[in-house]
Amino acid sequence: EADEAFRTFESIRFSGLVITNVEPEHLEHFGSYRDLLDSFIHVARKVEGPVVACLDDPGAAEVAAASSAITFGLSPEADWRIEDLRSSGAGTRFVLDGPRGEVEVVLPTPGEHVAVDAAGALALVAEVGYDLAGAASALSDYRGVGRRWEHRGTVGGVALYDDYAHHPTEVAATLSAARQIVEGRLWAVFQPHLYSRTQRFSRDFGAALARADVVVVTDVYGAREEPVPGVSGKLVSDAAAEHGVEVHYVAHRALLADYLAPRVSEGDLVVTMGAGDITFLPTELATKLAEGS
Repeated sequence: EADEAFRTFESIRFSGLVITNVEPEHLEHFGSYRDLLDSFIHVARKVEGPVVACLDDPGAAEVAAASSAITFGLSPEADWRIEDLRSSGAGTRFVLDGPRGEVEVVLPTPGEHVAVDAAGALALVAEVGYDLAGAASALSDYRGVGRRWEHRGTVGGVALYDDYAHHPTEVAATLSAARQIVEGRLWAVFQPHLYSRTQRFSRDFGAALARADVVVVTDVYGAREEPVPGVSGKLVSDAAAEHGVEVHYVAHRALLADYLAPRVSEGDLVVTMGAGDITFLPTELATKLAEGS
């Protein structure tokens, strides 16, 4: 995974590249979305091997058009097409059909976004010249990496998941996948990351979080940024409340485990999201739930 945040990926020599999406992000560094797009186009044009880009995403599609990249996605116009997609709590299945073959793909993780990411990886594998069927077979046992829909345990019948989602599109995708497996209430516990991102996307975060039954928002994890007057997690919680879901704003992250433990019930699913120290919450909450059992 290459990081575009500080144009780091412009310095990498790629033999192949998958572009999943290009959205307005890291604009505190790039200055404008156009600048970000141009950076992706520059990188795509100098890749020594194949470039595959998701045709479903407008930004990635623009990069593909400007760099003659191979496309993949749900769109029937894509070179590599996802067909017969079925996603449930048991996982995700689809057929990938492209210029170098067709293969059935079975993944152990739910979510349309999981299928799209897998399609991009498989398309690149095939375009490089490796065995498509073998790669698809290997994915059937792939459980992912830490902080990407990571199951952190089930205590007292409460399932605890952690995810690195810190952009509205990621939050929406994670909660859509969670909806497919939850039995009781779906709790989204979100820690905004960066003041600039919170200020720019607070309303989009609110709309994405509204996919949950109960939303809990804590204050901003500033990381490399200084606080911005008037910008806090409450911007996000207020935006989510506009969509009619149950919302709680708990400013101090350290208080979240004590706040959640008496409120969650057997059958509920709690997913923590954000790029900061929210990742410690599942362990803290598991301890509290175990103490109360």
